[in-house]
Amino acid sequence: MTVCHFLPDRHSFRGSYGGKDVLPLYRNQVGTEPNLLTGLLDLLKDAYGKKVIPEDVAGYLYAVLAQPEYTRRFEKELTNRQIQLRLARMYGILAALFLMRSRLL
Repeated sequence: MTVCHFLPDRHSFRGSYGGKDVLPLYRNQVGTEPNLLTGLLDLLKDAYGKKVIPEDVAGYLYAVLAQPEYTRRFEKELTNRQIQLRLARMYGILAALFLMRSRLL
């Protein structure tokens, strides 16, 4: 995950491959169609009883994936780009990470 104020150049992500591996948070320019699994936000809302927005999901991903313990624990999987991420069952834990997004993103 790359977090930056300005969009990076298309060639920032692996030289000759260009920006083909860039997965934006939204599928359209106006930011109304999240680039998430269809139904995920509704599933999270049902599970936690609170509205979850795409920025919450991005903040959670960033907060968890940036931890040294995560990269240590999943070092083997990460060499193959297989990211595994479980969502917290308790909304309080998830909400704390959602709140971190305002500082991280």
